Amino acid sequence: MSYRGSWLAAALVAAGFLSLAAPASAGAALSGKVIAVDPGHGGRDPGAIANGVHEKDLTLAVALQLKTLLEGQGARVVMTRASDTGLGPNTDADLQARVTIAQQAHADAFVSIHGNETADPHYAGATTYYGTACGYYSGVTLSPSEVGRSYALAGRLQSALAQRTQEADRGAKSMPFWVLGDRGIPSILVETGFLSNAAEAAKLANPAYQHVIADAIGDGLASYFADGDATGQLSAPSNAFRGCPNAAPATQASPRAAPEHWVQTFLPAPLLSGPDPHAKQFAILGPFSYLKVLDHQNDYFHVLNPLTNGPGYVEAKKVGPSGPPQPKPAAPTFQPLWVQNFRPVQLWSTAAGKTTSFGTLPPWHFFQVMAPSTGPRFLVKVDTTGNVAYLDRVDVGPSGPPPANKPAAAAAKPSPAVASPGPSASTRVTIQPGETLSAIALRYRTTVAALLAINGLETPDHVLAGQTLVVPASGSSAAVPATASRPSPATRVTVQPGETLSAVAAKHHTTIDTLVTMNGLKTADRVLAGQTLLVPA
Repeated sequence: MSYRGSWLAAALVAAGFLSLAAPASAGAALSGKVIAVDPGHGGRDPGAIANGVHEKDLTLAVALQLKTLLEGQGARVVMTRASDTGLGPNTDADLQARVTIAQQAHADAFVSIHGNETADPHYAGATTYYGTACGYYSGVTLSPSEVGRSYALAGRLQSALAQRTQEADRGAKSMPFWVLGDRGIPSILVETGFLSNAAEAAKLANPAYQHVIADAIGDGLASYFADGDATGQLSAPSNAFRGCPNAAPATQASPRAAPEHWVQTFLPAPLLSGPDPHAKQFAILGPFSYLKVLDHQNDYFHVLNPLTNGPGYVEAKKVGPSGPPQPKPAAPTFQPLWVQNFRPVQLWSTAAGKTTSFGTLPPWHFFQVMAPSTGPRFLVKVDTTGNVAYLDRVDVGPSGPPPANKPAAAAAKPSPAVASPGPSASTRVTIQPGETLSAIALRYRTTVAALLAINGLETPDHVLAGQTLVVPASGSSAAVPATASRPSPATRVTVQPGETLSAVAAKHHTTIDTLVTMNGLKTADRVLAGQTLLVPA
């Protein structure tokens, strides 16, 4: 920056024209918005040249400052150009390329930045343009609500520019500039000032003043989105319809009353950038996608996708008439229910397949079903232990909750397939944490086989802490025969981290086979730290 430029920047700050901080209200309003920023001209097209300033350089400088400002407020900025380059082999192609970039980005707003020139060297001030309903060289037409949204955006920006720059307010005006015929996207063109005015040209060439303009454009965009203009059905001024075949009356009624036209796809349908099967494809719309119709052109509908707010074209033969999308009803909340098993039931670790088994429970346990199921198993919480597992749905039936005053594990009943021993021939015990079936058999002078039979169990591998078992009383037919040798007295030990079964056996002066037998283990390969084992006293 030159000495003169530094002095001008300081003067602008002192006068309150230049704010180096983004407006406080911009953050929430601009966050997530897609803004297409178009620096006018470029490449072999310099635009206006006056007082040593090239329009293409001015517009790019302001656009890059605006990009930084908007991205700082959470917006996503799509630049039509980011260097001194053109976008097409001729003027029409160049202008259409700028519109296409905004369309393909599904932009929420389009801002084209320019500098002005006139024969009167005293003429100064900014002007903001919005599009008309017709009259574009590109051949498009805009609906009243589309013109209305661009008109609202132009008014917001022009007000911010006049306030920030303190230059003459040249107003918001309607013109059919090619880049303003942007279907579905609110679009404006900002003439930042007059290069033909020497004093204003000097300011426009200064980065500090370019920041003033970028700030003003950011203010206008934030105000537009914050006040709901982007989603409202806004009226357009009557002069925007001047010269159109179906011109709106001078006192135009609010488009809010106009019926909306909706269609739905009934086949997968490409959303295209133009009414041509060879146009760029934005996305594939699935069957029954809702689309708001903006216009009908040849064999294509120009539509707005409400899920993305992005415009495009879809073949008319792939859609049918529809009303607007209806809000989906809330999914019903699942209410847990109670079931009971009417036969011995296996508890599993997963929802399907024979994976890890947590053991078998005898009939008439209460289980609370915790989630809806369409597979072969329920996810349940076991009433007596509070543990969660899966069980086969075919083994249970509907039930109420367990009685509130039910003693612990009282719901367990002997399996109908096993003869129920009389009161004098059996007793009930509750499994303690860490106990195995072989440890219980040892404690009550019976056998693992007897416990399996009387409780309807299939395997001794897993029993659950808190589970109730029936054990034969001493002297019953299921007890250890008198001729059988009585087991040696035993004590309990806890496996320490890093210990193996062989280490435990050596420590307690016994053998691995004895530990396997006493604890009902299937293999001597591995024990877990914290596991409780019985060892000979």
